[in-house]
Amino acid sequence: MKRKFNWIDYCIILFIIAVIAVLGLKIKNIRSVDLTGNNEAVKTKKDVILVIEDVRQYSVDALQLGDNVYSDDTNYYFGKIKNIEVEDSYLPLIKNDGEGVLVRSPEKYNIILTVECNVLDRPNGVFAEGITEIKVNSTGKYKTIGLLFSAITKGIQE
Repeated sequence: MKRKFNWIDYCIILFIIAVIAVLGLKIKNIRSVDLTGNNEAVKTKKDVILVIEDVRQYSVDALQLGDNVYSDDTNYYFGKIKNIEVEDSYLPLIKNDGEGVLVRSPEKYNIILTVECNVLDRPNGVFAEGITEIKVNSTGKYKTIGLLFSAITKGIQE
């Protein structure tokens, strides 16, 4: 039994073609976004300074130059360790006479990491690899192959 197309069949076919065309244009616009004007983005290499406070010797030994750093929140690549500085950690204490002093914390260290990142500067923020937002003086969770740590972002340098 052969059936001929009527006007309802043609309307359904035209509707499906229109939906496919609109979706195709949306996907094409998303993929080929021209980042000009207000949405201008510039990708550059910058050094991000991370400070890890009050950690033991194991954490100091677990970090190596050239290790890849990943954001623990997004599981995306953050950057590569360029420099590691280790400092003694100090605690503020109050003496019996009320005077405040800094005392060396036993077996604890502060680590200053310089991480080289591919940074995407956008008007609404700075993003490592275009994904992980970097805010100065904020705490983030990061990981390397040997260590999971929380660090404070102290600065972004050229």
